[in-house]
Amino acid sequence: MDTVIIRKHDSVYNRIIADPGIIMEIADHFTFEVPNAKFHPMVRNKVWDGKIRMLNPLNGLLYCGLAQHLADFCQKRDYEVEYEGLLAQEEFSLLEAKDRIASMNLTKTPRDYQIDAYVHAVRNRRSVLLSPTASGKSLIIYMLTQHYDTKTLIIVPTTSLVHQMASDFYDYGLQEEVHKIMSGEEKTSNKRIFCSTWQSIYKLPASWFAQFNLVIGDECLHPETKITMADNTKKEIQDIKIGDYVKTYNEKTNLIENKKVIKVHENLSIEEDFYEVETASGNKLRITGNHKVLLKNGNWTEVRNLKEGDIINSIE
Repeated sequence: MDTVIIRKHDSVYNRIIADPGIIMEIADHFTFEVPNAKFHPMVRNKVWDGKIRMLNPLNGLLYCGLAQHLADFCQKRDYEVEYEGLLAQEEFSLLEAKDRIASMNLTKTPRDYQIDAYVHAVRNRRSVLLSPTASGKSLIIYMLTQHYDTKTLIIVPTTSLVHQMASDFYDYGLQEEVHKIMSGEEKTSNKRIFCSTWQSIYKLPASWFAQFNLVIGDECLHPETKITMADNTKKEIQDIKIGDYVKTYNEKTNLIENKKVIKVHENLSIEEDFYEVETASGNKLRITGNHKVLLKNGNWTEVRNLKEGDIINSIE
């Protein structure tokens, strides 16, 4: 019987060791086409083939969170799997999960798939969860923060999502305050749950990150969303490059500022459940239903709750 070895490489990757033919077979299995990639400039210019490859066949590195998916793949093909240096799966039954959830005193009842995701994350301790937009990912994240009850860092790509995550947590019944980190905000706090944009913390030293026992990453933006550039032109997120300057809104000063793009965040989600919002000027935005936008009156509201006539605080 052919053997596939899953060896711990570091905190992010496992190294897959197997016959070269099997490695290529695994690489093909963990390759998928990005929806509408044929319209991407890099595909049109034949720089990229429009596919995402989760396994690098040259070095055998595969994300840790995909270990169970790899094991399932091997089982279907009668490949023997050996583990080296990996954490054993934690025993956590569905009954235990439901009892634990009951003790959280949630204001909303989780759906079956949300409970399944929660159980999967607890059992594996390190995993990748893919859930369609507007399926309630924030509730899954909240349940994990309550399950572990430890110093937690939640990383999101935009300032609006920092506010949205904290607001959602309060709606679910959180009695403590979330420490929100954005540009210029204090990076230290004695609070248990931190929520930050990656832009605000990625330059911090490793010692700062060492205080957290639980780290969760969340993302939610459509690649075709148009962003206002510093020169007032519009560019889709997927076309923005490091070094470009974009217009941003500073909630503290209530001023529009030009900021340099220092990193590009790539969303690998293949599910699309978006709302199209058209402004009076004719600008169209594609935004997820649970994404919050800032209204002129200073309140944040989810896109799904917008009504015709609402005034969005826009850079237009």
